[in-house]
Amino acid sequence: MASAWLAGATAAAAVNESLTYDSYDGADGVTEKLTKSQQLSLKNRGLGCFILNNGKAKVESDINTLITYTVQKQKDFAKNRVLRVIDGVCTDIKAVFDSSFAGAEHNNAGGRNRFKASICDYMTALQNQNAIEEFESDDVTVAAGTDKDTVVVNLRVKPVDSMEKANITVRVR
Repeated sequence: MASAWLAGATAAAAVNESLTYDSYDGADGVTEKLTKSQQLSLKNRGLGCFILNNGKAKVESDINTLITYTVQKQKDFAKNRVLRVIDGVCTDIKAVFDSSFAGAEHNNAGGRNRFKASICDYMTALQNQNAIEEFESDDVTVAAGTDKDTVVVNLRVKPVDSMEKANITVRVR
């Protein structure tokens, strides 16, 4: 049942939402209480788990199975909230293109500028929802492709993640 709940919660999560520490309200507890080192071992292998926190079963970390990091796929890509943003940007921009621009807009400077403006409006909305940060219109380019009917969109995005760790220093006077 926990797997089904997690699949549903993942599918329903908004782009600005993490499932880390999300409560599984249907659970009575957890079958096996793991130590912090056992939890970390699972996490380092790209495996999630539920933990018992304040009497509730909660998702320990909203992660995926990525455990090998590269310059192209950094540690942030192991976080599902970050991936929801990236996937959402691609999916939503394609949907806007298909519904409002494909076959209806001229592939000239004016048409490409209107498409860019639409993308910038969308990115600004994501920023207002705390899904991304530091967005500037210069982060988006819409250029003519090699074919007369093609546009090429390039954009930079900085997804926002949720607070999950607190490093606290206490000094005694």
